[in-house]
Amino acid sequence: MKRRTFLQLAVSALPLMADEKPLELTGKLIALPDRSVGLRIKDKTVTLMSDDEYVTAILGDERLLGKTMQVSGAWKEKDRRLNVAHLYTVHDGKLHRITYWCDICTVGASKPGPCICCLQPVDLREVPVDEKQ
Repeated sequence: MKRRTFLQLAVSALPLMADEKPLELTGKLIALPDRSVGLRIKDKTVTLMSDDEYVTAILGDERLLGKTMQVSGAWKEKDRRLNVAHLYTVHDGKLHRITYWCDICTVGASKPGPCICCLQPVDLREVPVDEKQ
């Protein structure tokens, strides 16, 4: 049985509006002047946000800025921001899950920040989707 992280379970449970189809976009994650993040796709930028606290924390991880990302979600009503439900990094055309790990305590985390055990910053890890964690 394939293990799924808490983040994958939480994010996969996010509902989309009944009449909306998920939108999938690939581009470079960039910081925007208003302190939000966006996805640069050729000459256009899509502002990203999420209703999920874990996805929001991952989008705010400065270590991901400049990386190629694939995000999926739905347009947020009225303000034309993409409400991200799923996100991956892309390397050589392959998707990678974003995870966090503390080598000191050998403890995983679902978002950036301090380790729940030793309070040292957790390391960013990008695991190919087809590999077991």
